[in-house]
Amino acid sequence: MWRTTAPLAAYVRAEVRHPMADGTGQGNTMGDALLFGPMAALTDPVLLVAKGH
Repeated sequence: MWRTTAPLAAYVRAEVRHPMADGTGQGNTMGDALLFGPMAALTDPVLLVAKGH
């Protein structure tokens, strides 16, 4: 899970990745050692707008 707000980010994208070539990988790891395989899909930007604007 990742949270943000419209004042902090104008848009977000979702990314789907394959497991690592050896079958390992942690899809929810954050930090310097992201254990993701090759990208499978990437969404178009999802624009964020503050409520009332």
